[in-house]
Amino acid sequence: MSGELLVAELKNGSREVQFLNMVHIARPGFYDSVANEVKRAKENGAVLFYEFIDYETDDTLVLRKAQRITGFVPSPENYLQMTGKLLKDGVLEVQDNDKFLHLVNDEDFIVDYTPQRLVKEYEESFGELVLTEEELRLPLDARNPDPEPSEQADVIVLEHRNRHLAEEVNNSEFDRIVVLYGEAHFPGFLDELQKLDKNWIKVAERRIEIRD
Repeated sequence: MSGELLVAELKNGSREVQFLNMVHIARPGFYDSVANEVKRAKENGAVLFYEFIDYETDDTLVLRKAQRITGFVPSPENYLQMTGKLLKDGVLEVQDNDKFLHLVNDEDFIVDYTPQRLVKEYEESFGELVLTEEELRLPLDARNPDPEPSEQADVIVLEHRNRHLAEEVNNSEFDRIVVLYGEAHFPGFLDELQKLDKNWIKVAERRIEIRD
């Protein structure tokens, strides 16, 4: 998996954002590099904004609808099934946000949707999800073999969340922010940020090679 960490640097006057393009399964050294970048940014006065949809909820109907939207409920167990032996043997790791929290300070903020909001906005956009009997019996750690069309799911999973992140960054009281979000989000996030304020510009891009 990822052999480099891509860091995009944005500025708007005195405000600075570092966007670390994350992958959810990678070599251990990738996440070591992420932790080093977060620590360095925080030592320079940044706070951390990070991606995390917390699927640890007792609302199984919401979880099953999320499973229908995205095809599966993200969890370490599900990622283990996806990568099999490589993950078990330690060649790859599942992203563990705990590695990036409480570095230098406790200024760590989840900036993301809840499962309830994800499902609510999907149904508002595309209609109520009526689950089949098979889907209601499907284990939550299994893949849904007939998920929603990806172009519809992406409207919420990517576009709406990009807009939410951009709004939180643009309206934040903090002048320096380090953002941890999936690499697929960056283009849309930057576009949404510049819609809010055209003075946001990408000033640099760094590629950090992963050597382990």
